[in-house]
Amino acid sequence: MGKGDRGEKVGDFEDAGAQDDWRREQKGKASGGLVGEVGEEAGHDRAPGPRDARQEGQDLRRADADGGAHGEGVELRAALIERDGPPANALADASYVGHLLVLPTGQIMFTDFSTNVEVFTPAGTYNPAWAPTISSASTRLARGKTYTVSGAQFNGLSQGSAYGDDFQNATNYPLVRIVNAATGHVVYCRTHNHSTMAIATGSKKVSTQFDVPAGTETGLSQLFVVANGIPSSPYWVKVH
Repeated sequence: MGKGDRGEKVGDFEDAGAQDDWRREQKGKASGGLVGEVGEEAGHDRAPGPRDARQEGQDLRRADADGGAHGEGVELRAALIERDGPPANALADASYVGHLLVLPTGQIMFTDFSTNVEVFTPAGTYNPAWAPTISSASTRLARGKTYTVSGAQFNGLSQGSAYGDDFQNATNYPLVRIVNAATGHVVYCRTHNHSTMAIATGSKKVSTQFDVPAGTETGLSQLFVVANGIPSSPYWVKVH
């Protein structure tokens, strides 16, 4: 369970474990060589490393000075750098082997070329003003058919994540999910033909097409557009 150096809960790495010795070693290094990952104040060179925009508008990133090992889960909140509990391999990993991906749930997936895959769950939530909004879509959806959904801010306010020179996994494109009202089961639709890939489009009308999977449960359902892990308000539809 991650806590900032000032005792504030900021999120959880589900597989991090209780690494008290690591925390004692790192205690008191709230800036150290880490500020240089944000700018060049610390005077360190930086190896490439991942950076993700979390739901609540803070950064989660991995950084190490001079391209060495000991990549750490780092969060920038205004001028304060806080440290989350590290992934299991953090003390052996260089920053460039770590990769972060924003999931549709708003969680962050971490991988490092090993068989260890971890999911970071932020403790906070997003500002509702950042969410996509749906203005129009068919209220009756047939399984196996294609539809258009229109609205605003379908691509989020950023690309979601960035790495550096040789690996990118931006998520600034709309996802569509359908949640059956009776069962709560979730399906994701294939989206395509987005009207734009621009970010921070504000109130400009945008759209995407989506294919309703053939196996979608029938009946009253909620349709959501998701951008960078942030969902719209539900739009009621009936699947048949």
